[in-house]
Amino acid sequence: LFGGNVPNDTDYPQPGKSLPAGSVVTASYVTPSGEVADNYTSFSSDFTDTPLNNTSIVQTLKFSGGGSLTPNLESIKFFAPKWFASQGRVVTKQDAIAALGETVIGESLTNSDFRMNVWGGEEIDPPYYGRLFVSIINDNPSDENIEANITEQQLAVQELSRRTVVTIKPEYITPILSDVFINIPFQRNASESSSSREEALSKINQFISENYGRKQFNSSFSLVDFSTKVGEIEPGLSIDLTAATNYVQFRVPSGPSKKSFNLKNEIKQISSANLSNRAVTLVAPTTTTLEDSSNNVYPEIYIADDPSTGKLVAYVLSDGLENIVENDVGTVNYRTGKVEIYDGILTGSTNIKIIPNSLNFTGKHEMVSNVNLSVTIMDQN
Repeated sequence: LFGGNVPNDTDYPQPGKSLPAGSVVTASYVTPSGEVADNYTSFSSDFTDTPLNNTSIVQTLKFSGGGSLTPNLESIKFFAPKWFASQGRVVTKQDAIAALGETVIGESLTNSDFRMNVWGGEEIDPPYYGRLFVSIINDNPSDENIEANITEQQLAVQELSRRTVVTIKPEYITPILSDVFINIPFQRNASESSSSREEALSKINQFISENYGRKQFNSSFSLVDFSTKVGEIEPGLSIDLTAATNYVQFRVPSGPSKKSFNLKNEIKQISSANLSNRAVTLVAPTTTTLEDSSNNVYPEIYIADDPSTGKLVAYVLSDGLENIVENDVGTVNYRTGKVEIYDGILTGSTNIKIIPNSLNFTGKHEMVSNVNLSVTIMDQN
């Protein structure tokens, strides 16, 4: 196998590459038995570069037949999950979540789904096969530090490694916390409403408190579903879409390293003359390493996106005016929702605000989102 046409070896010329001295070679084989394997049941090697003696030629007793030239992929896709599931293997995303829920990670919890998420394959853009990613948060929703302890992180990877098929490699990903703020204004037709404005608002807020406002994976908001539910709670209300607003907020950690945020939803492109009204902005200015033409470091800067270039710009406020001091301090991918601030730009901590392209929102993968939903009701004139 590894002859490599060794010099002066004219008796046994072989193709391939010669291995360096001391190389470790792992050989594995399946031990067959019976007539199907031509009664050949054992193998041996002296693990040297000299020819083997006493080699045997296997007598073929029967030629193979009845096979298929090509595999039926649709059949494999259909039966493979069933074969693996019958062996207690993790096949689907829900299988993986259920397997983790059976460990101490899901112990004493009525519903442990909010604590964990797994993803991979075609859920990733572009698709990434052969990996199963997992994130876990602790079981205390009020805790500012959302990440699970290291023991649970290791347990999750170990359990998935034990339960998945051999070609799948589980990997732990640190969860990322985001706050989603959505405000939906309603117009009220008093002649169709069965309650006062205050009573209607109270009933809707009760529904919101029961269904939103919790840190968890796979948080989502559907405008259609919400408006339908509101219509069931209180008739005579209609959404004023022109006044509806939403944004997602991430924490910007301190330190000069590169900052990366992934909305995993499309970002809106807003070509506003006011930089503070753009889709990607800092909630408050923070310290920086940027310098002016006289090598003076700016005390604080703001950041906003430029939809014409897909870049982030840095600006300062001077007498109430927005002055751009650097035209390229990061990038924005409006389609995938990824925002990056270059290494060495920001040094202090703050929050970054990103406006999605739609009022509908779905938290994906390692995103742990807290949906803060508010409504206002105004009587129609």
